[in-house]
Amino acid sequence: MLQHTGRYAAGEAARYLDEIRERVSACSPDGARSVRIAAQGFAGDESVLVVFDHGGGQLAKNVLVRKGDVLTEIFSKPGRSDSASRELGRKAAARI
Repeated sequence: MLQHTGRYAAGEAARYLDEIRERVSACSPDGARSVRIAAQGFAGDESVLVVFDHGGGQLAKNVLVRKGDVLTEIFSKPGRSDSASRELGRKAAARI
């Protein structure tokens, strides 16, 4: 697992999450690959769980949580359930 946390200029963390949503919805991977937003609004002021399916059952999950102008992004190992990923986001929000 890898976590990056940073403070953004006023409004920029919210804008970053808006851009993530736009990019995911516009993304059209080829073949058996996919990317989707699996959950939103589960932690902090704003949160998103993005699931990448690289094909062949290989998944990667990114949890992004915003509280005010602070944004934390968590990259987790494959195998973590969506529920466990959301809980990880809630715990991260509590530490911000």
